[in-house]
Amino acid sequence: MAQGQAILRFLGNKAGLTRGTPQEKALSEMLLEEEVELHNLLIKANYALDKAQAYTDLFATGGAFKTQLAYLEKLHFGESAFFISGEKRCIGGYSLACLLDIASILEPSLLDDYPKMTLFYNTFMALPEFAGAKDMPMYFSRT
Repeated sequence: MAQGQAILRFLGNKAGLTRGTPQEKALSEMLLEEEVELHNLLIKANYALDKAQAYTDLFATGGAFKTQLAYLEKLHFGESAFFISGEKRCIGGYSLACLLDIASILEPSLLDDYPKMTLFYNTFMALPEFAGAKDMPMYFSRT
């Protein structure tokens, strides 16, 4: 099997992380696609001619990454059982949490202005599935 998102959806189905109402499944799909958009922003910065400046611009107030976080903050993050409760965790949530973990290593203050996203991120990072995640090598770097 090839293609990251196809593999992710396959594993999500196998793990039972794609169940729910049609609306919940659509929200999970939305989070998967949001993760792709944010990942593409990181890739673009990582391969820019002036990599350090590209990351600074990306994570600046009004920059592309924080603009996307502001959109996500308007959702039900931190308030909806769909996003953070054990029974309703979805593959889209796991995917987005992984991406936020990478981004917050690159920019430690990234989530400071987004309390709902911070709760979402911290909830996922406290799960046993994420134990040891900080010990993994990073592909992305600001230098």
